Amino acid sequence: MINGGDELFALVAFLPIIFYLVLTVFAIYFVIKVIKFMNEKINRDSYFTD
Repeated sequence: MINGGDELFALVAFLPIIFYLVLTVFAIYFVIKVIKFMNEKINRDSYFTD
């Protein structure tokens, strides 16, 4: 069992890439949700002021 830790090493090597990918996807999701919320808020505020 000389190469027993190769799989673990490969996982640890790709862990930062996976972390940044998940972080980027979460950031994009968050920005889209905020934009949708702000558009809805602007529409509701303009409805009450007219």
